[in-house]
Amino acid sequence: MNRTIFLKKSKWVLFFFLLIIQYPNVAVGQNLINGTVTNSTGVGIPGVSITVKGTTNGTITDVNGSYQLSASPKDYLNFSFVGLVSQEILVGDQVMINVIMKEDVVDLEEFIVIGYGVQKKSDVTGSVSSIETEGLKKNLSPNIDQALQGRAAGVMVISNSGSPGANASVNIRGIGSVNNSDPLYIVDGVPLGDISTLNMQDVESMEVLKDASATAIYGSRGANGVIIIKTKGGKRGKAIFNFSGRLGVQSPGNKIDFVTAEQYANLRNQARMNDQINYPNEDWHAMPELADPASLGKGTDWFDAVTRNAVIRNNQFSVSGGSEKVTYYMSINEMLQEGIMNGTDFSRLTFRLNNSYHLNKVLTIGHNINISNSKRNIIPEWGMGNVSKQKILTNALGHEPITPVYDPNNPSSKYGYTKLGGNYENPVARVDYHNEYNKLFSVQGNIYADWKINDNITFRTNYGLVAASNEYRNFTPKYEVSPLQFTNNSSLNITNGRQFSQTWTNTLNYILSYGNHNFTTLVGQEFQTEKYSAIQSGIMGIPDNISKPSFSAGDISTATVNDNLYESALLSFFGRVNYNYADRYLLTANLRMDGSSKFGADNRWGIFPSVAMGWNLHNEDFWPKNSIITHTKLTAGYGKIGSQNFGNYMYYSQISGGQYYFFGSGNHLHTGAAPLMLGNPNLKWEASVTSNVGVELGLLQDKITLGVEYYDKTTTDMLLQIPIPDYSGIQTAPWTNGGELKNWGWEFTGTYKHQVSEKFSFNVGGNFSLLRNKMIDWGTENGFVDDGQFRGFPLLTRTQAGRQMSEFYLLKTDGIFQNEEEIRESAQPDAKPGDIRFVDTDGNGQIDDNDRDYCGPALPKLTYGFNLNATYGNFDITAFFQGVHGNKVFNGMRYYSDRSGVWNMNPNLMNSWHGEGTSNTIPRLTERDAETNLRASDYFLEDASFLRLRNLEVGYNIPSTVTDRLNLQNIRLSVSGQNLFTITKYTGMDPEIGKEPIDQLAYGIDRGVYPQARIISLGLNVTF
Repeated sequence: MNRTIFLKKSKWVLFFFLLIIQYPNVAVGQNLINGTVTNSTGVGIPGVSITVKGTTNGTITDVNGSYQLSASPKDYLNFSFVGLVSQEILVGDQVMINVIMKEDVVDLEEFIVIGYGVQKKSDVTGSVSSIETEGLKKNLSPNIDQALQGRAAGVMVISNSGSPGANASVNIRGIGSVNNSDPLYIVDGVPLGDISTLNMQDVESMEVLKDASATAIYGSRGANGVIIIKTKGGKRGKAIFNFSGRLGVQSPGNKIDFVTAEQYANLRNQARMNDQINYPNEDWHAMPELADPASLGKGTDWFDAVTRNAVIRNNQFSVSGGSEKVTYYMSINEMLQEGIMNGTDFSRLTFRLNNSYHLNKVLTIGHNINISNSKRNIIPEWGMGNVSKQKILTNALGHEPITPVYDPNNPSSKYGYTKLGGNYENPVARVDYHNEYNKLFSVQGNIYADWKINDNITFRTNYGLVAASNEYRNFTPKYEVSPLQFTNNSSLNITNGRQFSQTWTNTLNYILSYGNHNFTTLVGQEFQTEKYSAIQSGIMGIPDNISKPSFSAGDISTATVNDNLYESALLSFFGRVNYNYADRYLLTANLRMDGSSKFGADNRWGIFPSVAMGWNLHNEDFWPKNSIITHTKLTAGYGKIGSQNFGNYMYYSQISGGQYYFFGSGNHLHTGAAPLMLGNPNLKWEASVTSNVGVELGLLQDKITLGVEYYDKTTTDMLLQIPIPDYSGIQTAPWTNGGELKNWGWEFTGTYKHQVSEKFSFNVGGNFSLLRNKMIDWGTENGFVDDGQFRGFPLLTRTQAGRQMSEFYLLKTDGIFQNEEEIRESAQPDAKPGDIRFVDTDGNGQIDDNDRDYCGPALPKLTYGFNLNATYGNFDITAFFQGVHGNKVFNGMRYYSDRSGVWNMNPNLMNSWHGEGTSNTIPRLTERDAETNLRASDYFLEDASFLRLRNLEVGYNIPSTVTDRLNLQNIRLSVSGQNLFTITKYTGMDPEIGKEPIDQLAYGIDRGVYPQARIISLGLNVTF
């Protein structure tokens, strides 16, 4: 019994001892005050000094801006922070005091999110760009990556397709590797490879981490830059309800001109007449269908036949608010985008729930959950440029105008088909018979806990989860349009995939300040796993009367099944120290160690350090105090980061059964197993070393801000596949480390804002980036890699050691042969007057592939964006422009349109060469083309520089006298336009050409890319 009493007493003694340690300042008559200090956008501010006036009793806010402090009702609390307006608040009967701190004289642009935390902008030493998210929300694109175009210096975004739901290519400070160079996305602390499920209306802030000193904290995953996205959360106070709706109509932004049916017939007849003269022993008489051109009229506009004006809408309802114990944010969003090409659309429904629960003065837990369900209907839009069997758009643009879309005289179907030669198909029929879609359901989110151990130390644990399932389905029925367009049997192909990834992160943050010395230290550990499985099945012979094709309805004897499975894991340890002396001298040091399952045991771990320094010159005593230069900051950084962006199990040799080989007596066929790919146990981390220096200026009380930065990034030991001889019997080239790639450039940013009067204010801002790159070494014998397929042409681009990436490698042209004498003096003895003259680069007297030469870059040398925002009374206007300069595009559509034959034709052919001196740019009309005028040459290469008005919006806020009577906080009406005009010399549909799935290093090949839409929309935003 005595022992029991002793234990009970010991527990009480221990309890009071811990209470005294935890709350040393608690005194009679005092209350425990807690709260959160935020900036004007609601982001918590760490490191704010809070003291009881007239005493030494004080504390500082933690990494989330939270604090706790004992004070009596008569006390005043002083809140202070460098660069922000200090506040003094009477405690009174309050136990919860939340403070919003505003900027002081120097505009520090609030706090920005960095790796595993937030930081005051004036303390940031790495290269970080904050994206103005309100501007992004004016873009109706369903994907955030496309809305990023032109928004930040050094971030190059190229739209690969205008198809609804299509992703863009995002490259930060150049293409960092010949392998995957996509950036890492961090959403609420969870790493993601794809943000297509994220709703832009839910985004609160977005930062782009560009250099090693900023990204090294993410180790191997940050090699190509990091984009950190923080979604909205609730704030203490009454519930705020908001509805935001946009409804618009889309149309093709540009249309290529083609000849009418009458003009087509005249041009073909002229071409055949020319060929009859040049080749008298051949029959080139006019075709019967083209004998009376005048009777053919305008003919069929195939582009109009496969395109439409399409609807786009985006509706969102959200509610947010909170109490001292709980804050919440909930939203539901519906997105629908019909495609401007028939048969395409994208729909998505998302639900988000972000809550935080303040369990007590030291412990907060919370979650951010996003549920998304989407469906994307697609049509064929990829391929090497074959006009018949691949892209619908290429098919439509290349189809001659004589044939009608529908033909009642066709015994096989209702569709028309060409009788003028060629093997292309009716594109409208292709769309009608095509049934292909991809469904995606995903749950993404995290749960976290913040434990404030004391005023200086905070522990955070965060568990992130991505669970997704997708269904891909492609059904083609049995049909016949013509002898050239039919299927003998129906087919159904289904792929069901499952993805499950989880990330568990634990961090300990320590804040220490004494005198002018301020330290923030972070140590952490992270573990990430990813699993993916997929089953592909196919079957044929599904009856025509089945309304919903299924696997069970087909011919089981034709069934095929395959599967795919992989797992990967990444274990990491990391740390960071931020040091600030008197807000003048800044230092940031990072170290991360990653262990990846993608490498063998001897090379599994990589260590990635970085360091950066900053100097706030304007805070020096010797710096002149004036109203001209109010802010000056110098930064410099250096670091090393790694990459593991390649497949799993590549260090293993892959052996597959079901292989066949002839050997033995009688040379019989035997079945067995054989290696398909050789493993490489010596694979190691791809490494990038980056350095950068920068200057930031604030002028006229920061009405004008300027920034300049130079960077240099060199990637070595790139993960790539080296071709091996076919006689080795290995089907897939093995992976290895090799090569060296360098990117360097300049980034410039600037803003100007001015409050003209109480009613009128405006601001302008812009950025532009100069980018250069060079392939230093390939690590191969020939020193180059060619890429870029188009029909049967030699590969169109070459990346050569010592030169920049993805240059067009083509024959060069030198005008048009005007007479026989010029032909006799050339390397083209079989040419005819009116043919294209090619440059004999090697001087051997003949034109062949050895005469190809470098003809220009596929990647731009300059990217830029600028915006204008103005407000007058209740009206506001926003305009955003974006552009690129210095790149070229191979206009593959001219392969069809710049010739006479079975394809449609460009009206320029009416000005083609028809005698000496008549043209030196457009060759003669011919259907024989003995000299192959249509070789892969710079004849098809065009300047693709452009300036585009990405977004223009005019808004009006209903006066408060009206909204007050309606018991509403605010009503805003708006009208906006997207992609309203483009200034360019490019003659194709769209100068913005990225790369297709078949390309690895080739950019800028226009094989008939799905064009971007012009959008006109109306918007309504109501808050109540």
